[in-house]
Amino acid sequence: MAPADDRRTALLDRLADHVLAHGLAGSSLRPMARAAGTSDRMLLYYFPTKEALIGATLAHVGARMQALLSAGPIQPLPFDRLLPQLIAETLDARFRPYIALFLELASQA
Repeated sequence: MAPADDRRTALLDRLADHVLAHGLAGSSLRPMARAAGTSDRMLLYYFPTKEALIGATLAHVGARMQALLSAGPIQPLPFDRLLPQLIAETLDARFRPYIALFLELASQA
């Protein structure tokens, strides 16, 4: 991976942490830059628009959630066994920030 790609990935990790902790309501450029440990101009170097920044951050959050979901055993289950398992997993504290962000996005749609 090129150094610029490494830097962009590191920024996305910090941005994802910020969005999961504070939601999108606090995602104006300056607070996000502060959370990423950089300037708003530098963020715009790596992400040409705020929309690109938010899109890349949400994609990174989605990849993290997918990794969390993939960590457990994956097996087909009948609905009566699947539903309680899904409820238990989504109520798990590890998923709480993802669910909160999803609900924030859904309420804005």
